[in-house]
Amino acid sequence: MQRTQQVILTMVAVVMGLIWATSSAAAATKINIDGDVSDWDHVSKVTTGSKAQVAMVVTKSTLYYYVAMNPTGTVAGNDNGWAASNDFQLYQAYQLQAGNQTYWLTPEPKLNGSYTPPTTVGSKTEVSVNVTGNWGAYNNTGVATGYVTAVKNSSQAGYQDVFEGEVPLLDLQLADDTAEFTLSSGSYSNLGNYTVTDTRDTTATDTDTTGDDDAQTAEGDGTTTKGDAGKDYAGHPDIVIDGAFDDWANVDKTKIRESDDDYNVKDGAMVQYGGNLYIYINMSPNTGNGYARLQPSGYKLTIGNTTYDLTVENADGGTFTPLSSVGATQSITMGIYCAKTNSWTAKPDDVEGAATRVATQTGGSSDVFEIKLPLKDFKASSADGQTITLKNDNLGKQSMTVTGGSTGPVLLASSGFGIALFGLWQFNRRKRRHEGDQ
Repeated sequence: MQRTQQVILTMVAVVMGLIWATSSAAAATKINIDGDVSDWDHVSKVTTGSKAQVAMVVTKSTLYYYVAMNPTGTVAGNDNGWAASNDFQLYQAYQLQAGNQTYWLTPEPKLNGSYTPPTTVGSKTEVSVNVTGNWGAYNNTGVATGYVTAVKNSSQAGYQDVFEGEVPLLDLQLADDTAEFTLSSGSYSNLGNYTVTDTRDTTATDTDTTGDDDAQTAEGDGTTTKGDAGKDYAGHPDIVIDGAFDDWANVDKTKIRESDDDYNVKDGAMVQYGGNLYIYINMSPNTGNGYARLQPSGYKLTIGNTTYDLTVENADGGTFTPLSSVGATQSITMGIYCAKTNSWTAKPDDVEGAATRVATQTGGSSDVFEIKLPLKDFKASSADGQTITLKNDNLGKQSMTVTGGSTGPVLLASSGFGIALFGLWQFNRRKRRHEGDQ
């Protein structure tokens, strides 16, 4: 019996060790782009020709990079051809190579704003990062962002500028299995020569880098029931269809656009859980101008081998009535047509949708809609693992894809721990009964 107890205690220790190791690994990758650069202290850095330091961290969905202009307080000089400087320079490109593609990451003033350099220790200024590729611009809309912060050093100025920035990997339109990333001076840099490499960490997600992974783990065990969504699992949020869109904030977005149009960029997202498909479209999340009004038609939803045409309609099934002003909201439904059967799906009562015109930070406005479609309306099971794809050529060539999945490793780890504890409890229970019989 003693041996059995030792085995059970070993199981508990192993499971707890795995949980601790996973939490420690996640904590080690946390980078917050907020102007506080202390979270870069643990990241290895490369010293450039001008005695600056450069670093890069690539997670599953985001590239983070860092530039400290003069951490040692070196006196300005150009003995090596590159002069040390305390001041961070905008409009200087950092060359990125990923997969077979080359990009330039260029810090610029915040969208529709101006740049005021930080000059006192602790002050900071938010900036944008313009992402360009071999075949044109990818991000001129302020989605990629950063901060320049004045940090104390021993130079005559008494401070150096430190930059930290982030670029969503979606903006690079790379294959999901792209692993190696290299940041370098390219053909020219005011920092001198340098090369920084990093391997994409597919285990580190956005929640790993924003400090709320503990909350996700607590709600990610497949047992928490709340609100409209039913269950939170595999990192999905609890989405409520109400015309407010904060519950989509942590869902990865697909940038939808024509290949040569970086102004009319839309955000799209789709998640599947609880027997429902949730769709989100933001027509102009950044500029708030141009093609910013809701596009009701042209959505093609493919489930397995069957494609459906979806059309946004008023809640009563009538033609969608355009929104009239910022703050205006209305209930919507989806018209569902299947070419394979040449038939329209009767408007199901359990479809829920809402469209709202929202203000953007740039002073414009954008139409946004969210909708919940029960998968039974498409004769599809929520647990059959079929691939589901949504695309609208009116918006761009990109598509959104989800696959019916499981609760993932968090549930597995929790179950293993629970089994171990249950086994220990049963053992002690049997032992007490046995001792009582003597």
